[in-house]
Amino acid sequence: MQSKTSFFNKTVLKKDITRYAPIWAVYTIFLLLGLFEFGSYDPAITADNTLESVRAMTWINAIYAGVCAAFLFMDLFNGRLCNALHAFPLRREGWLCTHILSGFLFSFVPNLLATLVALPILWEYAYIAPIWLAGVTLQYLFFFGSAVLCAVCAGNLIGMAGLYGIFHLITVLIAGLAELFYQPLLHGVELTIDAFSRFIPLYQLNGFRYAEFEVIHDTIDPFGIFRDLMGKDWLYLGLCAAAGIVCIGLAWAVYRKRQLEAAGDLLSLKKLSPLFLLICTVGAGAVLYLLSSAFSAGSYVFLAVGAVVGYFAGRMLLGRTVKVFTKRALLGLGMILVVMGGTFLLTWLDPLGVTRYVPPLNKIESAAVIGADKGYYFYPTHSSMISYTGELNDTANFKITDKNELAELQDFHRQLIQYRPGPRVEDQPSAKVTISYTLDTGRVVSRHYKVETDSELFQQAGKYYNDIRYVFEVNDPKILYEAFESVTIEGYTMEKSYSIKLTDKDEIGGLIDAIQKDCDAGRMAQNWVFHDKYDENYYLDFLIGDKALQDAWGRSRRHLRVWNNSTNTTAYLQQMIEKHPEE
Repeated sequence: MQSKTSFFNKTVLKKDITRYAPIWAVYTIFLLLGLFEFGSYDPAITADNTLESVRAMTWINAIYAGVCAAFLFMDLFNGRLCNALHAFPLRREGWLCTHILSGFLFSFVPNLLATLVALPILWEYAYIAPIWLAGVTLQYLFFFGSAVLCAVCAGNLIGMAGLYGIFHLITVLIAGLAELFYQPLLHGVELTIDAFSRFIPLYQLNGFRYAEFEVIHDTIDPFGIFRDLMGKDWLYLGLCAAAGIVCIGLAWAVYRKRQLEAAGDLLSLKKLSPLFLLICTVGAGAVLYLLSSAFSAGSYVFLAVGAVVGYFAGRMLLGRTVKVFTKRALLGLGMILVVMGGTFLLTWLDPLGVTRYVPPLNKIESAAVIGADKGYYFYPTHSSMISYTGELNDTANFKITDKNELAELQDFHRQLIQYRPGPRVEDQPSAKVTISYTLDTGRVVSRHYKVETDSELFQQAGKYYNDIRYVFEVNDPKILYEAFESVTIEGYTMEKSYSIKLTDKDEIGGLIDAIQKDCDAGRMAQNWVFHDKYDENYYLDFLIGDKALQDAWGRSRRHLRVWNNSTNTTAYLQQMIEKHPEE
């Protein structure tokens, strides 16, 4: 007669709680200390700090969940202990589910205790405590579920830690490798982590606010907070928690077929071996590729060498033997290298024309030229290790909409596509120039180019940065003469520094005329790379008086810097300083 299946064992639960008491006890003390650290004499401040701490709990839950799963399933990593425990009259379902319940209680009970302690501290904002409890519980459920799956799929602690790290950082690794290997082959296209951020729960959960205080007559509206609970942040968190539950279900399915002989191996689920080999191969290649990036050529050769080393090292770890140099292993390595080389070749050839794409004129709604911040970059044959300094002017309130100007910008863009910097020169100055198109469909297409500052193309770029519309970030420069209520001139000489304020409309108009002349002469760009050999002597603070213009500008002030090569502006400012001596 078949015995009844039990998914819970009281003895195992009691043993987990007592055996691993130091783990959850330390976590409980940490929560209570944190509660008093965030506490304040003002309950509103305490409530706000409590909501803010949910974000910080993302990393804490990620680490704590991994530690709990590692200790609870430690017997799966020791061959002798694994065989001994599985010889007991205890079904696998009961053993697994009881450990999962123990791991959940290790977090939920301390969190519940902290919530109860926080209720009297929060006082009239006590409803914040259940929100905090819900947030951290759902976070932990996601991380613990993934940790359990990794523990069941691994054969030892190193394998579990590796799988757990890959599970949560695989998107970051893909983004990093794409930027490292393929970015140098995509002229003008900039790969960033932002494109992958939605698929990185650690990044997303740590960036959510979860709820906002809505102040009404010096009090906080609780309904405003609960309305936030229905937002996309909580939906994402709920999906992550659901993913954690799915991981637990997958762990149960894997564990039912797990071979006891797998204890001690790197992986117990052999179907993951190809993925592990691929990660070892590409990862080792990336490390050697980075080490060789300081050389002017041969980076991809080092990538291939690193890939070979990583591939065979991975096979040794998986098989726990050094006898891995077989024909089958060489065939697998060859397939990986061919696929990698093929993707590099296709990226360089660009059959889809991504790097050569210039939007059709009739599809462009507006465009902007952004950037020109200075940096020093190394430009090897196959790699671009770029380090930028300076400020990036990315506000770009000034949009090009005139069809003739858009056509000129397209011609300039096509020249940038054909342009390639010369061979690497030590400390070669360069500037990053970005062209951004807004299409009639609402899509934004941006391309980024590194241009040497002594090139003709960089001088052409100066036409846009010295346009008075760009300098003031306004589409219609005529409004400048009536837009400003005052201008504060701050300057300094070797002898002293000074600050004067202009309020006369004629004097402000004269200043704008002087700025216009320097713009026409190509000496008023706000990007300091255009004034590399000159000193910045003046700082102008324009106060926008019209509220409608403030809204259009998105600010109430506009700040300009003036270098001493802006001769018309500096001469006019000197006249104003002599005319209005400081009191």
